[in-house]
Amino acid sequence: APVPQFPAVTYDVTLALSHREQSGPMLRQLRQTDPLLESVDVVDLYSGKPLEKGEFTLTLRFTYRAPDRTLTEDEAKKAHDKVLKAANL
Repeated sequence: APVPQFPAVTYDVTLALSHREQSGPMLRQLRQTDPLLESVDVVDLYSGKPLEKGEFTLTLRFTYRAPDRTLTEDEAKKAHDKVLKAANL
């Protein structure tokens, strides 16, 4: 893939999840929410203490980029808020 011409804006979000919840369907849903959302990646998974039994935290990195311009912080934040709201996060 060619090197992107315009810079990206990234946000990290950490979620507390139960082992009963599946992260795969959630990630697929997130990736289809907004055209400015370039990728959603798992950057950390923690399941040790002091979490309660059956819980873990998952840190996701959201990357936003427009193919034709540099995004403003306001544009990226609106897209990020839309993604979080659609996923009930």
